[in-house]
Amino acid sequence: MEKKSFDFLMTCLGIFWLGMGFGGLILAFLGLFYWQFLFFYFIFWGIAFGYFLKKKSFRLFWNKEFSFILALSFVVVLIFSFFSTPSIFTGRDQGSFSNAAIALSQNHSVKFSFPVQKEFFQIYGPGKALNFPGFDYTKNGELVSHFLFGYIVWLAIFYSFLGLGGLIFANALAFFLFLLSFYAIARNYLSFSSALTAFFLIISSFVFSWFFRYTLSENLALFLVWFGIFQFLLLRKKNLPSTLAKWGVFLSFGFLFFTRIESIAFIFVLAVIFYVQRKKDNFKNIFILKSILPPLLLLGGIFWLSFPVHLHFYASFAKGFLKSVGFLGGNLGEKILEGNSVLNVFRLAETYSFLSFLFLGFGGFFYFLKKKQLNVLIPYFILLPSFFYLINPAISSDHPWMLRRFVFSIIPVSILLSVIFLDVFFQKKKWIFFVLSGALLVSNLTVTWPSFRFQENKNLMFQIEKISQNFSSQDLILVDRLATGDGWSMMAGPLNTYFGKQAVYFFNPNDLEKIDQKKFSRIFLIIPDENLKNYQEKNWAKKMIPVENYALENNHLTSKSKNNFEFPVWQTKNVHGKIYLLNEK
Repeated sequence: MEKKSFDFLMTCLGIFWLGMGFGGLILAFLGLFYWQFLFFYFIFWGIAFGYFLKKKSFRLFWNKEFSFILALSFVVVLIFSFFSTPSIFTGRDQGSFSNAAIALSQNHSVKFSFPVQKEFFQIYGPGKALNFPGFDYTKNGELVSHFLFGYIVWLAIFYSFLGLGGLIFANALAFFLFLLSFYAIARNYLSFSSALTAFFLIISSFVFSWFFRYTLSENLALFLVWFGIFQFLLLRKKNLPSTLAKWGVFLSFGFLFFTRIESIAFIFVLAVIFYVQRKKDNFKNIFILKSILPPLLLLGGIFWLSFPVHLHFYASFAKGFLKSVGFLGGNLGEKILEGNSVLNVFRLAETYSFLSFLFLGFGGFFYFLKKKQLNVLIPYFILLPSFFYLINPAISSDHPWMLRRFVFSIIPVSILLSVIFLDVFFQKKKWIFFVLSGALLVSNLTVTWPSFRFQENKNLMFQIEKISQNFSSQDLILVDRLATGDGWSMMAGPLNTYFGKQAVYFFNPNDLEKIDQKKFSRIFLIIPDENLKNYQEKNWAKKMIPVENYALENNHLTSKSKNNFEFPVWQTKNVHGKIYLLNEK
């Protein structure tokens, strides 16, 4: 492969999409998030990039290996996308991210409000918006996402152009760029056949095909982390003009800063590596003020814009982190001995077939450390802080949800180092390398294949659309948490953001007396039959007039119990309930 040509093309491709992401981020914080600005960026820079390739002769960048990897990555992403359903239902993070992105696209700003939200703000005041999972109330009564806005903006960009399909496309593009970056890094250390082996071990792993289906920030972090590492390796080798690779590093880890809190630790490690190697020719110009000032000013300016919005997130994270490591009433020792222990993490790793990669990765780390081949360990060093999650994942212990903590750093870097370690260790007996790699591949597929075609909530959106037709935009719709049969897939979110109804997750019947009911034409309740007794106990029976029966079929993957380490089972639940009209205000 013409390595420099491939590296240059990948760098330009990554920087192009990062530029769009940063543009969207700035527009969002300025309250100017309109698709027309994004479309202008795409057209202008798309034409400029195309003109450059034509001028330099596109054939320079095209070769059989690059064509094969590009096509293979495209096919993988296409297949993964086919088995994906937009995760817009609220109750868990994926629904909160999706609804925040849709709200940003509709309201053009990170803060927004609507009639029913204003009423519940009068009850609860600033802080966590309990009726709108994943959001907080500002002091002025507006809603703002509880999460960092990097991934929300990424989703909103593509939702603005493609609707719900844009949520799937956003993950598809990020994963496509991750695959190319990961392969480029693997190719930096391995032969074509060995790098391809690492590639197949990635795409066959359960965690990547599974979390691809959900709007979770780990999907974007995959691209940002691995493209950033790829650019850092190019900067060290001086394969590209240093300015281009330098911008690649700054932009990728800079955008990660607005996407995942782990970025702080990764950036710190990068800074240490830069400092240690500052006297090398490849890094000398990095420490010249005029060289680093432009990207630092860009990132500093965006941070200044974002800080008032993200302040609640930073405060919440700091409190949770200090508590998890033994401060503020917590105890790290107790955490380790509870459900999230190291032993339990490794038992889950065995269940999901990545325990071998963890051990081989550890073995490779100490092997290359002993051999003083530190260049091989650069990706591992950068991502080393995330291995804290093996001690304390700081997440609920139900699985596969818990595996989120490992998907964008620990598992891919363990796979990479495992393949490099095996390749070097058996370099004189290559057949052993391929036999062991084949065994790892089969192990992956035994976990991935049974669940590959399963789609959570596949037809739920169409069923909710039918329910939404019972209401006008002036009606107040109070939605019980279990109206869909699953508290992690509530219909209140899509009813509100996507179908434009005044819907709210309703958990406290006493709240109804505290809102101004005259502001709404009618008030409805959506209650599953299994939860009806909760409202009858509040003496609501005389107020509730049945309007229409509804039936939903909802399917999802569920653990048998929180302390069970077997693979979860598929569960299909048929939910029956009624839509009620309250006959008095």
